[in-house]
Amino acid sequence: MNSIEAQLNYINNNFNLSVDIKMTDSDRLILYGPSGSGKTTILKLLLGLLQPNRGKISISGQVILDTQTETYIPAHKRKIGYVPQDYRLFPHLSVINNITYGMPKHLTGSHKKFLNLITDTLSISDLADRNVTNLSGGEMQRVAIGRALSIRPNLLLLDEPSTSLDSELSISVRTLIKRIHEEFKIPTIIVTHDQQEALALGTQLHVLHNGQFIESGEPSIILGQPQKLQTAALIDIENIFSATVTERDSTNGITVCQYHSLNVEIPLYDTQIGDSIQVGIKASDIIVATKRPTHISARNVFEVEVIHIDQDHSGIMLKCKSGLSEFSAKITKSALDDLDISQGQNAYILFKASSCFMLKP
Repeated sequence: MNSIEAQLNYINNNFNLSVDIKMTDSDRLILYGPSGSGKTTILKLLLGLLQPNRGKISISGQVILDTQTETYIPAHKRKIGYVPQDYRLFPHLSVINNITYGMPKHLTGSHKKFLNLITDTLSISDLADRNVTNLSGGEMQRVAIGRALSIRPNLLLLDEPSTSLDSELSISVRTLIKRIHEEFKIPTIIVTHDQQEALALGTQLHVLHNGQFIESGEPSIILGQPQKLQTAALIDIENIFSATVTERDSTNGITVCQYHSLNVEIPLYDTQIGDSIQVGIKASDIIVATKRPTHISARNVFEVEVIHIDQDHSGIMLKCKSGLSEFSAKITKSALDDLDISQGQNAYILFKASSCFMLKP
């Protein structure tokens, strides 16, 4: 079983990067964060393209870097497969020669069998003799993945695998990455700033900001209900507001907090009456109605005025206001049409207490 451990510190001018990674071959680890947060720098440190100020990397028990003992395995001997954003294929070589570039010049029977497994898994057998300059973006990516797999890597690194692909191709690439992981059993680290990609591919996730892991865990938990205020801002949680704790109901597991004139119920947290807290809720977790709903389980129901309607590729965002309290609710275009909501109209928003989460500094 392949296992990866890396504890690294890298300083460049005012940028201080700290890395603590532990994973096995069952893991697809997501490095998530904005541009400049240190995601690609981590890949370069693992590859040996950059040297840390201090740290240690071990792959399946073999130490490939240890600054304390001055152990250093050069990049070309680390057996790490890498697929950069721009693929970096050799334009003068055919598809098959790109893939076999890192393999022995004279392929044995086992080499050929492994090569066939790669090309079959990636569905590029029929492209073998094509020049890579005549390939589509999706085909070029599969060739780049094939080249990374050809060295039988102990670790696979994918830098923004769907950044240049349309939504349909992105979905097929995610399916392909899962299939590769299941077939070859290689620990995989994926750099992305795409939440859907992180949710679809990740078994664990690290959120990076200014070179630091600010939150780590399961992607669905962190991207659904983060614990840190900084994480919530990075992943664009639409509703973050300050409130004051007014009641704690341990019997029902509820905290009541005051958000301007509204009493909002959230889950029970370790707080005291009078505490000022930050509360988050995703816009997609807020339901909109044109009439006051009754006989429902949602604990929070408020009458609001729709002050703005914004449409983008992902749906409709309604900006709503009740007194000084503001909320954003996300609905579909068909829901907007069915409800016949317009700017300036009164409506009702409702959401469960469990959809809310408290954010720590």
